[in-house]
Amino acid sequence: MIRRATIDDANAIGTVHMTTWRTAYVGLMPQHILDNLSIERSQERWRNRLIAGHDLIFVAEADSTVVGFIHGGAERTGKYPPYTSEITCLYLLQAYQRRGLGRQLVATIAHDFAPQHSGLLLWMLQGNPAQRFYEAIGGTVVAQQTTEIYGELLAEIGYGWTDWALLR
Repeated sequence: MIRRATIDDANAIGTVHMTTWRTAYVGLMPQHILDNLSIERSQERWRNRLIAGHDLIFVAEADSTVVGFIHGGAERTGKYPPYTSEITCLYLLQAYQRRGLGRQLVATIAHDFAPQHSGLLLWMLQGNPAQRFYEAIGGTVVAQQTTEIYGELLAEIGYGWTDWALLR
C-alpha cells in the first residue's frame, strides 16, 4: 500500500533510509561513511521534514510496516529546465525491491506533481544498480554533476522525465 507519510512514520522512514544506504551504496561511497550512519539522526531529520510539511513524502507499506518511501518537491537549483520537480529520495528495503513498489511510489508522487510541473528530475550516484530501474520507467540521463556527501566528492547522474504518462 502507498500512502502519504505522517509524523508517526518519521522513525520508520529514518530507519529505511539508513538501512538502504548501508546496502545500496556499498562500493559506491567510502565504507567509513556507511559505517558511521546514524539511524537516530536520520529519524530526527525526517521528523523535522514531516513537521515542516513543505515537501511530498509517501511511504510504501507491507503488512502494516513501512518498507520504503519517496520524497520530493520543487527542483532545488533551477538549473535544469524543463525539470521543475525533483525526487530527492526513493528507497526500498532490499527484501521489498522488484515487487512494483518503487514504480508505485514514483507514479504516486508524479501524479501529485503533474498538474503544476513540467518535468521530473532525480539524482543518483553513478554506478548505482537502480539506474536500470529508472531507465525501465522511462528516465533518460539529462545531466551529470559532482556532489559532496559527508565530505566526499561523488559523481551523480541526473535522470529526467517530461512524459508523465511513462510514470503511471
